[in-house]
Amino acid sequence: MTTNALRWGRHALAGACLLAGALWAGCVHAGADLKWDLSYEGALRDHPIAHNEFMHFWPGRFPQRPIHERLASYSGEPIEASLLIERPDGHAGDPVAHWYVKTASRAGVCTLYKQEKRPCKGLDPTRLDAFIREVMAFKPVRFTPSDKKVIGNEGGRPILLNYFGFLSVYVDGRTLQRPLLALESNDTERTAEELRHPDADRLSNALARLLLRPDQIAQRQAEAIVERRGAEFAEAVRTGDLGKLRTMLARDPRIVEPGYAAFAPVDSAVRAKRRDVVALLLEHGARIDAMGGTALTTAAEMGDAGMVDFLLAHGASADPPSTGPDATGSRGRTALGIAADRGDRDMVRTLLRHGADVNAARDRLPLTHAALALDLAMMDLLLEAGAKPDGERVKRGHERPDAADAGARVRRRRARAS
Repeated sequence: MTTNALRWGRHALAGACLLAGALWAGCVHAGADLKWDLSYEGALRDHPIAHNEFMHFWPGRFPQRPIHERLASYSGEPIEASLLIERPDGHAGDPVAHWYVKTASRAGVCTLYKQEKRPCKGLDPTRLDAFIREVMAFKPVRFTPSDKKVIGNEGGRPILLNYFGFLSVYVDGRTLQRPLLALESNDTERTAEELRHPDADRLSNALARLLLRPDQIAQRQAEAIVERRGAEFAEAVRTGDLGKLRTMLARDPRIVEPGYAAFAPVDSAVRAKRRDVVALLLEHGARIDAMGGTALTTAAEMGDAGMVDFLLAHGASADPPSTGPDATGSRGRTALGIAADRGDRDMVRTLLRHGADVNAARDRLPLTHAALALDLAMMDLLLEAGAKPDGERVKRGHERPDAADAGARVRRRRARAS
């Protein structure tokens, strides 16, 4: 146990007067021993997780966190019940702590993040006590973490994110510390398997009963149903489960509508190389050009000429919408620009036959892609189709070479070679 953990055990949160300001005004000095080890070494020993889980080594990267200083400086009424949720933020992994405390006369929650001084929020003592006891009584989750939830690579091994933080609880003189599974919270990204688990969202549900009104809880439950359906639908699309897809589409035809699920169904089917799934989705009203036509640009990026032909034959626009945030697909490129960049003349001809605008682009023109790749045959094909060699001079922090400049360099190289 670390020195800070021992100090925390001795001072044991006594003193929210200093920590929480006005919320704990009128406190008197008293001690309480919560026996929390904020290195989480004991939690990982008692509840082992894989060594390549991010949460296995995250605490060691932040041995001195805001929670240590705040808890060590605490002096006030003895703590009757307390709960701490500590996790990395979604950016640099900096620690965020939500500390729930109940004393004889006060109840509240404080958020600790970096050096920010955020006011604590008072809570209903009865509901807070019930929340802490409910979480303390959670049964162990029976779940095999996935080896697919990879967020990076370190030392040649994948880094997994099946856990999102750590839980510390104190009530009635008893303590509990353990890592938190991602499936327990609705503000983490979960797989369809996690969402189907009987313990899915259990921490978030308990928090909702503490913090929300009944109407807000009902709204949240409705959103959770949509999320679960969307995740199941996405999984069925990716795996090509036609039977399940037909069942889900018959039960709720709206599931293919943009915005219903947090993904573009047709685009996902294209990535899975499932033309049969694309056809089924289109048959049930899915928009082939949803998300600014990303299905076509995805097929072009994958070099899947058969899928490009299939999408165009079923109504995909060879050009993206002319306006709006999704006016082009992946990284601002059109399908034609992607095909030109890949040097795929057959795909370029196919797109041109279907009306692709040879001079359409948000960022770099198809002709510029060909010129920068020193692909004279592609340049000739695009010029014959009406490409304008002087059509691009874009400044975005620096001067980009336009098609004319790049083309001139190609011709000079060819002249020198001859």
